[in-house]
Amino acid sequence: MPSSASAEETEFSLSEAAIHSRHWLSATTSPDELSRERIVMPYEKSIPLRWAVIQRPGLDLWVEIHTIAPVPQWFTDAASSVTNLLRLPFGWDSYSAKPIDPRSAKAALDFLASLIGKQVQAPQIVPTVSGGIQLEWHQNGIDLEIEISASGSEKVYFEDRQAQTDWEEEGPLAMVKAEQIISSRLR
Repeated sequence: MPSSASAEETEFSLSEAAIHSRHWLSATTSPDELSRERIVMPYEKSIPLRWAVIQRPGLDLWVEIHTIAPVPQWFTDAASSVTNLLRLPFGWDSYSAKPIDPRSAKAALDFLASLIGKQVQAPQIVPTVSGGIQLEWHQNGIDLEIEISASGSEKVYFEDRQAQTDWEEEGPLAMVKAEQIISSRLR
């Protein structure tokens, strides 16, 4: 694409426009896999960021994001929190808690990357004893918790204390609902 053309000035099909508007995150366990999985934005305005997160000796988790939106400080802080969680050893809770699985770290960062460009508050990020990660928002009378298991599956818990409603769901549709709640009610 010529450098003088902006994303708005260039004509794209509907699917291409959707691709160009997304924030891309790629996480793998080796640089070779990274080069195969990485999706590079097709114009110069994308800002690549890359973290190398070492979980334990012999295992590297590479995370790379390409976005045209400025990466907010809350995301950088969240990535650091996830990095720290990946360093937790077996039995980190003084019992038999498992180390955090890289798949849950990738899924958590992938979800948080989807929020870049929206005005949202940073979540609390906590480990689960089964090797997963939980993202939590507790504000405006709303409790929203997203548990990402060691296998990468998601479970969402929601409670609105003012409306006295709550629900619990699993899977991709629950994540879409969670993103909508975060974008509209947890700003």
